[in-house]
Amino acid sequence: MLAVDVGGTFTDVVAIENHSIKVTKVPTNPLNTEESVIAGAAAVGVAGATIFNHASTAGLNAIITRRLPKIAFLTTLGHRDMLDMARTWRPLEALTDPSWRRSFGDAARPLVPRYLRRGIHERILSNGQVLLPLDEEQAREQLAVLKHCEVKGVAICLLNAYVNPQHEIRLRELVKEVLGDDVPCSLSSETSPLAKEYARASTTVIDVFMKLIFTRYTENLAAGLRAANFQGEINFADCAAKLVALDMAMEQPFRIVFSGPAAGAVSSAHFGQLIGDDKLMCCDIGGTS
Repeated sequence: MLAVDVGGTFTDVVAIENHSIKVTKVPTNPLNTEESVIAGAAAVGVAGATIFNHASTAGLNAIITRRLPKIAFLTTLGHRDMLDMARTWRPLEALTDPSWRRSFGDAARPLVPRYLRRGIHERILSNGQVLLPLDEEQAREQLAVLKHCEVKGVAICLLNAYVNPQHEIRLRELVKEVLGDDVPCSLSSETSPLAKEYARASTTVIDVFMKLIFTRYTENLAAGLRAANFQGEINFADCAAKLVALDMAMEQPFRIVFSGPAAGAVSSAHFGQLIGDDKLMCCDIGGTS
């Protein structure tokens, strides 16, 4: 079995075979991270291994540093500021203060700039009934603006789409029609079909970023490992440090954004069990976070 932890500065690879442990550390290539993983795997002997488990802070570090691809956010007309406003929970003294901002969060540094958040003329009620049909002509106009802005991906979160996703599904078809099939598009009704639009919206935005960050990476990683004669299973750790098959992880890549920290926390808890100590404080200091 091989396990790898990809950090912003170093990539650590551990191999376990016949009760023998091999460890190596290689510098992370920030432009082609998969090359560091493949080099580390080759150093410990990837050929013949049956399982390859992967955790990474690449997605998390991209969000923290705001080194992100340009994406767009489509939502019901009049609600494009939901990413800034979040759940609008405020202290009593700030209820009527339009200038109030949280001391934390993304209100001052949204992941998607306001000019790339476009409102779409449509409305579905909470019972799933269509109040306003999707205005396809207006939607095409907004998508034309995004095409001019050369966005690399699109996140779609319409009000009450978790009850009736028909407008989101049609809007995705329009995205492919106007922007092209190669532009990744995530729907909130598929990514996080839950009530309350902010939770759905933020998760869907992250999903698009992770698709752009990890799709080429995982394809090159799988090809490189196969070329090194690895024929086993490739798994990714998710946000709960549970192992997810590569194909499933890329169907919902938002699940792997916290894979690095989650895997470290669970591993530390397991180590505590081995030494009989359930009161541990663990710290992982990387080059970025």
